[in-house]
Amino acid sequence: MGTRLKILHFVYDHPANPWCGGGGAQRSWAINRLLARQHDITVCCGAFPPQKLPPEPFRLRFLGKARRYKESRLEYIWHSLFVDTRPYDLIVEDFSPFSPALFRARHKPVITVAHYFLGREAMAFRRFWGWGAFVNEQFILRRRKNIILVSPHLQDALPPGTRVVAIPPGVDLPGNITTAETPYALYVGRLDIKIKGLDVLINAWSKVPASKRWLPLRIIGDGDREGVNQLIQQTGARDVQLMGRCSHAEALRHMARAAFVCIPSRMEGCGLVLYEALALGKPVVATGIPAFRRLTETHDAALLVRAGDVDALQTSLETIMDDPDLRGRLAAKAKRVGRQFTWERAAYEQDAFYRQVLVGR
Repeated sequence: MGTRLKILHFVYDHPANPWCGGGGAQRSWAINRLLARQHDITVCCGAFPPQKLPPEPFRLRFLGKARRYKESRLEYIWHSLFVDTRPYDLIVEDFSPFSPALFRARHKPVITVAHYFLGREAMAFRRFWGWGAFVNEQFILRRRKNIILVSPHLQDALPPGTRVVAIPPGVDLPGNITTAETPYALYVGRLDIKIKGLDVLINAWSKVPASKRWLPLRIIGDGDREGVNQLIQQTGARDVQLMGRCSHAEALRHMARAAFVCIPSRMEGCGLVLYEALALGKPVVATGIPAFRRLTETHDAALLVRAGDVDALQTSLETIMDDPDLRGRLAAKAKRVGRQFTWERAAYEQDAFYRQVLVGR
C-alpha cells in the first residue's frame, strides 16, 4: 500500500464546468476518486456558476469567482499564486497552456499531467490567446521534470532528461448500459468548432446525398451552440440535431445506442470519447491525428481520415452508412481494443509514478 501522502492537485477544469467539462476533467476526477482511498487529496479547480455537486472522497477548493469563462480562467491563474503548498508532500498539476497554475512549489516535488502540446498551432486555434499558450508551453511545461502523458505520441515534444510515463485513460461504463444499433450517427464533445472539427463534420454531412443519408446526426455537448447553428444554416446540412449538454452517464447511453460515432477533431491529447466508443464496441469515423492513429491503426479499429479534409470525411460517412457488414467488423475490433482500458489500471500506474518521483528526489 505504501505511505499515505498529502497531495495537492491543480486542475482548472471540472466535470460539471459548463464551459469545459472535458475528458481531462473526467480523467482527473476518476483517478483522484480511486487514489483518495490511499491518500489525502485536495483538488484546486476553476470556479463556475453554482450548482449542486455530488460529494467527493477528496477535498475540493474553487479558485476565484464564477462570472464569465475567460474571467474564470484568469482568476484561477491569479489565485493559484496564493495557495499554500507547504502542508503537502506532492504537487500535481493538470497543465493547461491557457490557464497554467502559478503555484510556488517551495522545493516540493511537482508532477505535471500533459494532455497535449499545441506548439505554434496554438495561434491558429486561438489567435490572441494562442500566443500566451505558446509561451506557457515553452517556459513552463518544457521545464517540468516529471510528466505524465495521456498518450505516448506526445513524448517527442519533451526535452531530454525528463522523467516521463504515458498513462492512457480508463473507461467507466454504467452497469446497466446496453448497446444496440439505433439509426443515428453521434458526435459527443465540446462545441468547439475549430479544435473539435465540427466545421468539417457539418460540411461533410451536408454533402452526403439524401439517398444515402438514412439516419440523422445527433450532436451532444455545450459550447459555441450559436456558431454550430450558423454552420448548419450556411451549409444547408439536413437531419442535424443539437441535443445540448447532458450528464456523462447519459452521453454514454446515447453512444451505446448509436449506429456509429464521429470524432472529427483537429487536435486531441488522447480523446476520451474514442476510448469510450471503443469500449462500447461502436464503429468510429475519426481523424488520423497522432493520438487516434496510434490507438486504432494497429487493430484497424476505426475509419481514419485526414484532419480537416471534408471530402475524405464525406466519403467515409457514406461508406459506413452503406455497409452494415463494415460496421459489424469495426464494432468487433473496437470492443477488443477498448476493454483493456480501466481507471483502476490508470490510477495504479499514476500512484506508482508518484512514489517513483518521491523516491528519486
